[in-house]
Amino acid sequence: MLSPVWWVSNESLTGYTVLLNLMRQIVAILLNEREQTKKRVADHLERLLAGRNITSSRIETGPHIERRIKEMNPAVLVLDYLLGDHGTGLDVLGQLHDLPPEERPMCFFLTDEPSISVAVEAMRLGARNYFEIDQPQALQALVREIESLNSEANLQPPQPQPFIGLSDLVAADRRSQTLLAHAESLIARNAPIVIIDGPTGSGRSVLATALVANRSSPATTKIVDYRFYLGALERIIPATFYTKGQRLISCGVDIIIEHIDDDKELFEFLAQQHRMLCPPCRIIATTQDGRVAKAWAAALGADRLSLLALADRPEDIPALAQRFVREAAQLQKIKAKPIPAADLKALLQMPWPGNVRELRNVIFTASWLPQFSSSFIEAVKQAKETLGESVNPESLDLSPEAALLALASNNANERIAAATLGCSVRSLRALSSRSTGDAP
Repeated sequence: MLSPVWWVSNESLTGYTVLLNLMRQIVAILLNEREQTKKRVADHLERLLAGRNITSSRIETGPHIERRIKEMNPAVLVLDYLLGDHGTGLDVLGQLHDLPPEERPMCFFLTDEPSISVAVEAMRLGARNYFEIDQPQALQALVREIESLNSEANLQPPQPQPFIGLSDLVAADRRSQTLLAHAESLIARNAPIVIIDGPTGSGRSVLATALVANRSSPATTKIVDYRFYLGALERIIPATFYTKGQRLISCGVDIIIEHIDDDKELFEFLAQQHRMLCPPCRIIATTQDGRVAKAWAAALGADRLSLLALADRPEDIPALAQRFVREAAQLQKIKAKPIPAADLKALLQMPWPGNVRELRNVIFTASWLPQFSSSFIEAVKQAKETLGESVNPESLDLSPEAALLALASNNANERIAAATLGCSVRSLRALSSRSTGDAP
């Protein structure tokens, strides 16, 4: 998706060499340098690139970021996720998607906001890779990958992957089939607001994007992880127009807001915005808290989809396991073997507190163990033991004391502390200020 101009034509070695030299002069770095940590990271990255004879430029965060990127026309863009009050890196990727393919830069995400959903969405939109700043040797790995673009084998840029639809979801259990039938009915009548709730790892994000994939008319999709979102709430809505002085959300926009909580500010914002929806625009929100989903659905007149834990839909486990084995085999470029019936029965007897996510992680980990080909269930048991019982941070009680402890444990990094508690940064701030106010 994010293909430099000179990757379109490389018919001669001479021309190809000239174009590679041009690429070495145009690497753009867009990090939120108002954070001192990010500024130091940008400085270090520039030095590493310069040491490999790759010059780079830095773009300051501010209004019209996308316009400045287009004017610079870089071959490679190193992009942060949170860009202060000016949106997110996912917004930038969405804007770059409007460019002709030959004018889009190759994009790498470099951020300190640990979010699996953001990483998945960035890669789906065409980012080449996702690096977490806090990981050892992350910058060195990024520079090596930029350098590796010199290899002709790597010239094919990644293409954005479409969302999987409802028909691609596993629904062997009767209760899952009922849920998907309900979801299909919501799509058929263009339900404007849908609240999806379910325990951690149950597939809330997958179901949300499947609703988007199944809409009959094409739409722009924006995904916001509310735990990390610090921008103005109005920027959550990517496109609006005005009629007779009234602000309306334009047609053909799907907005997915993940990890909503009992944030009063967000609730009041959506309560106001949902009256301005211009069909077939749609807002889909996900939450782990069933109480929040029930309250919001009632107050907003929204439809609700409630996912069950795997323990409450056991017939899905064998079908999911078979799918994950096929996916793991495809990743390793080997032939997938069917899981023996006795092993499938054993899977049903094992606890899966992390639900679908845990099952997938365990099977993918087991697939790399030597005994996987000879004894599936033994490999699964070892992988499960290695990974340990997953702790659900979203189930932790949100209290002022918990907020202060999370901040203290993460060097006062609000985003990581909020992710640890499974709440938004705004909620974390409210809790910590409440604790400060209660202090003698």
